[in-house]
Amino acid sequence: GMDYTIVNSPDYVTPPENFSKTTIKYDKWDVLAYQSPNGKLTLLCLANKQDSQKWFIYNEETGDFYEYKEYSAKYNRYIILPFPEGITYPEGFKLTETIIFGDSVQAYQYQEVFGADKYIVYGMNVDGEEGYYIFDMGEKTFMRYEMPVVATDSDAVATAMEAESEDKNGFLPDFLTTDIMFYIICGAAALLLILIICLVAFGCKIGKLNKELDGLEEELESKTSAIKETEKTEEKETSSRKIEEVPLAEDGEIAATDEADKDESQTLDEDTKDESQTLDGDASDEVEEKIESVSEIPVVDFGLNDTESFEEFKEQSKEINDRVNDENYDADKDSAF
Repeated sequence: GMDYTIVNSPDYVTPPENFSKTTIKYDKWDVLAYQSPNGKLTLLCLANKQDSQKWFIYNEETGDFYEYKEYSAKYNRYIILPFPEGITYPEGFKLTETIIFGDSVQAYQYQEVFGADKYIVYGMNVDGEEGYYIFDMGEKTFMRYEMPVVATDSDAVATAMEAESEDKNGFLPDFLTTDIMFYIICGAAALLLILIICLVAFGCKIGKLNKELDGLEEELESKTSAIKETEKTEEKETSSRKIEEVPLAEDGEIAATDEADKDESQTLDEDTKDESQTLDGDASDEVEEKIESVSEIPVVDFGLNDTESFEEFKEQSKEINDRVNDENYDADKDSAF
């Protein structure tokens, strides 16, 4: 509820320790500012109508100002900030106000756990690290605190949107929304229609080509038949011409030819007969020579005409056969051979 003016001269301000001078863009003006050593904190000096100066933290992204309240503890320096908006804290945490180093600040109490002399504040150290701290009134110290899991309004909105998206998409992945699926289906239908049109056109073209091919085949068959008929006719005409060109013999010539053939036949018969007689004579001479040579072979008398000699021969033969049929028979040692 108060109006402030930016103090834009370094001669009239005393910045916090270790903050360095810089220039930032505020609206359309370049204004004097001071930054923390890590550059995460930007301070502007503002003056009210009574020229009372205060340092404020300026958020360049959102354009918001937060009063800069620095508290030096035993080991560090802290700046208490407003609690983040849109956060729901667990049951048992109670929002209240307390005095820290002479300044009234908002804080949460959780007496059942921490007791009545400890408060939870939201702040930042000079290194730019934000978070929750427990401030001990008795020892005047700050201690980092991990706040229990809390839900923010933005988290609730995100959860609702995610549930709505799941209801719309059903089994589809997250990136496939209903609109995207609609466009995909339309595109697939268009491609299918184009494919059907191409197939129909291709089928018509094939039918036309088949008809043309059938016509060409019929024409080829007719021309082939005509060529064959022409060749047959030409062969017949050629045969007729050859028959007409053969000269006819007169009766006298035919008789002379027959007589000559007859004489030739008789001559061949006589030659054949003479040759046969010659061969028969040679064969007879050869047989007679063989008979004479056989008759010259000497005849050996084995005495088989004598009955006693024959019986003796049979006994000797049996003895030789028995000896030969013996499995221990050795022909090399037998004196009979």
